[in-house]
Amino acid sequence: MNNYKKIILNNGIPLYLYNNPSLKQVCVNYIVKYGSSGEYFNFSLNGEEHKVSSGHAHFLEHVLLEHSKYGNTLNNLIKKQYYMNAITSFNYTSFYIQGIKDIKESIKELIEAVDIPVFGDKEVNQSRIAIIEEAKGLCDNKLDKIPKLVKKNLYKSVDLYDDTLTSIGDSIINENITTKDLQLCYDAFYNDDNKVLVMLGNLDEKELVDYLNEIYDNIPKHKSNLILPNYDYEPIRKDIDFFDSNLESCYHGFGFKIKKPNSLNKRDMELVIDFMISNALGEETIQYNGNSKIIDNIINIDLGNQGDYYDLSFCVSTSKPDVLLEIFVKKMNKKIKEHNYRLIMKSSIADEIRLMDDKYIRPQLFPTRMNATTDYSDLDYLRSIDYEKFISMSEDVKIDDKTIVKTKKR
Repeated sequence: MNNYKKIILNNGIPLYLYNNPSLKQVCVNYIVKYGSSGEYFNFSLNGEEHKVSSGHAHFLEHVLLEHSKYGNTLNNLIKKQYYMNAITSFNYTSFYIQGIKDIKESIKELIEAVDIPVFGDKEVNQSRIAIIEEAKGLCDNKLDKIPKLVKKNLYKSVDLYDDTLTSIGDSIINENITTKDLQLCYDAFYNDDNKVLVMLGNLDEKELVDYLNEIYDNIPKHKSNLILPNYDYEPIRKDIDFFDSNLESCYHGFGFKIKKPNSLNKRDMELVIDFMISNALGEETIQYNGNSKIIDNIINIDLGNQGDYYDLSFCVSTSKPDVLLEIFVKKMNKKIKEHNYRLIMKSSIADEIRLMDDKYIRPQLFPTRMNATTDYSDLDYLRSIDYEKFISMSEDVKIDDKTIVKTKKR
């Protein structure tokens, strides 16, 4: 699965193409490097300073697909028996289709839905109704908000989440998002430098590239004079915060962040972090302190990274959050040094081979790996990591900065 090819289209957008004659369906993932992170709330566009709240990236995702020049692109492609999905993540928005019928026309419709916006007040208000209902559901999820408050506290210079502690804002925010706001964010972030195309299928490379260039030749160029602030991700906002909750059980949040050592690249760092989550972050690692049980269960594990910092946040049921965090950090650092390297690598390689067998999942996974690598497969990388190198990598990673979120009854 490593025989993908990177091609730069005439407008500068990179196309990652995997051509395989045995594939029956075609997959397309159109990715815009713009998501719900608070890093995008403050920006300068064409020399003017702007500030927005959460929800704009998600609102745009809905409006662009539901109100294109073709009508409702989402419904149009579903009627052709396409699998289609759009996701607003923390750091990107992904428009994904997979199907067989009218491939060229469907690719063209997807690209033009994203790149030729036609929304006005009428279209925005039509999409607003469903978005508000979705926001209400997220705001009601208390267990999901606790790790987000942890994540917010881990970074002092940037509010990764606003006060709603959701990725799409609450009903009030979405009620007040205007067409002008959305157009501003579109002009700022939906520029050609922020876009990536991933395609997979039985495709003729030259014919496809010529066709894509022809599509983009008839689309206005999306250039942007966008400037984002430079945030200092090192300082922590709060050591302890309180979360008002009507939860029946005693849930608390805790988390920590780890700076990538200069000795490791991003892919090395993610391998060590993956180990932490899958092998050291079991309940058995931190459930007991001697004979005293300190944790009942752990849920809502959230992994993220900002610049060279990686963060992990959790929601746990415990009556001793202060004790838990100190024990966890101590045991985690110890566990890293006691890992079973061969078992870890065998498991990682087996997972990678399993993913390679399901070729259609690769375009969907691509956005999550853009941060570390643009390879479709990590198999060669994993096989290149020997025992001594992995030991050295894991010993360079230190858990230092940490924070706690305590809940209190209303």
